[in-house]
Amino acid sequence: MGKFRIFTATAFLSGALSASTVAFTAPPTSARVRVEKGCTAVLPSNTFQFSSKYFPQCAPSHLARKNAVTESVRKSSELIVGPVNARKSATVGIALTAFSERLVRSSALASSIFLSSLSGAGLALRHSWWCFPMFLALFPVYSLAILGTHATTPAWWPMVRLDGLAGRPSATLVIGGFLLSNIPYFASGLYLLDMIPRRGGSAARGERRSGAGHSTYPLLGGLVLACGFVSSVYHGVQAVGPHHTAEALFYVDHGLAISSFFYFLTQCGLPSRKTLLLGTTGIALLAAPAGEAYAFLHSIWHLVSAGVTVSWANDRVERRKQFILSTCRERRAAMGKRRTPQ
Repeated sequence: MGKFRIFTATAFLSGALSASTVAFTAPPTSARVRVEKGCTAVLPSNTFQFSSKYFPQCAPSHLARKNAVTESVRKSSELIVGPVNARKSATVGIALTAFSERLVRSSALASSIFLSSLSGAGLALRHSWWCFPMFLALFPVYSLAILGTHATTPAWWPMVRLDGLAGRPSATLVIGGFLLSNIPYFASGLYLLDMIPRRGGSAARGERRSGAGHSTYPLLGGLVLACGFVSSVYHGVQAVGPHHTAEALFYVDHGLAISSFFYFLTQCGLPSRKTLLLGTTGIALLAAPAGEAYAFLHSIWHLVSAGVTVSWANDRVERRKQFILSTCRERRAAMGKRRTPQ
């Protein structure tokens, strides 16, 4: 029984092995495939790529359709790319035109600003040249920041030192009187601003009239007030303060005084003989070597120069009155000639 089972199993395995060998060694079977209407070909079962080798009848038709599709795609691309390129060219042209216009406008604006600046500088130079001496006030700053030393007064116009004045018994009286000599500047400045009314009419009634009409040019009085203030500070430091600080204020005081002189010359014209004589006397006192009498003589200079400012401003008013009177006479004469019968 056991031998029979072994024999049966051996026979079954031998048959299965023979069948497998035949299946794997036999040539591949062919299949007839219908590709399209009226076109048949034999395609091996292990072939997956289309080739004219296996479809000799269908190859021309397929290639024709492929070429037609390619041509259609090319034409479509031309139809699409053409307008796109045209739009790009138009956009670039518009951008270049806009850029050139902006460039022209920018250059025109820059040129206009430059010419306006030159015109403004010329106008400022013509109308404000009188204030240039005020730049003397910057010399102490330049000397200390750039040169590294304190500013000193020139040898041909030195500042008088008053160091020994503070130690004298009469120092308080002398220094006080010296500083109080600046009061005429403040009085003259207020007068030129029409803040000190004039008395007129009946003295018993005490009628008060308005100022002399100098306030139409407020810088006349403003500069005189500024000169009085700077002079008081300068001479106070000159008498009791550090020497290098007094020399720095020397430039501020002189710069403001020279600018004020030029402004009066611009607005009031040339001074009259009376004003010129008074001013010449004051300058002579200022330039004279005073020595120990410096405080006294310089105090007189303060009084005289303050009077010169008022006299010079009155010259302007008087000159204007004369101009108005002469103009009225000419107009009356012209009207009289018109009314005279021929």
